[in-house]
Amino acid sequence: MNIYLGIKYKSDLSNKDLIEKVYNTLHEHHIFCVHKDLEEWGVKNIKTDKIMEETFLAINRSDIVLIEFSEKGVGLGIEAGYAKAIQKPVYVFHKQGTEVSPTLYGIAEKVVEYHEIEVVLLKTFGRK
Repeated sequence: MNIYLGIKYKSDLSNKDLIEKVYNTLHEHHIFCVHKDLEEWGVKNIKTDKIMEETFLAINRSDIVLIEFSEKGVGLGIEAGYAKAIQKPVYVFHKQGTEVSPTLYGIAEKVVEYHEIEVVLLKTFGRK
């Protein structure tokens, strides 16, 4: 399965561990995350218009869109809204104690609160 991972951009890489947990947990699937795969953790400096172009292409190629929404971000809303508009299933995951916007609830196939993301990812997507 092809999965697009949308997660809040952090230039200081403070969520790198979380991104890697998603990749390691769902390693049997093909995952694409802009910050990891396109920008190579910030090594490549890519213009915003090119990032959005590549984002939309990656969402088009995906089977599902996984949005990690523990921190709000305009880009996450754009990604989720675009995915919904082209009829891609949107799954939203967020840490316990954080909030998800009502509009995101309105377009998501499923919204899952987690303590340990690995556990809920395996319950939701299992193995290939």
